[in-house]
Amino acid sequence: MTDFKTELKSIFDKNIVEYSKSFDNSGGLSAMANNLKQFSVVIQTLLDELTNKSNLILSENDNVSKDELIEYSQELILKFRDKMLNPF
Repeated sequence: MTDFKTELKSIFDKNIVEYSKSFDNSGGLSAMANNLKQFSVVIQTLLDELTNKSNLILSENDNVSKDELIEYSQELILKFRDKMLNPF
């Protein structure tokens, strides 16, 4: 795994842990609403952190492909989205 992928994956992992800690696994509509609210906050944080880190990586490294960086970030976002209903 290239260095930038490792850095972006660590951001992903940190946000998964944060969401997992706040996940309400009690069931019911109230729990689902709370999880959706928390998911919205955490995914926005993830998007911001991935964007900021990607921009920093691009500005510091001429040998990193912008397209590859964007593609990997999108993969992580989709993986995170898949964790919405069960982050475990």
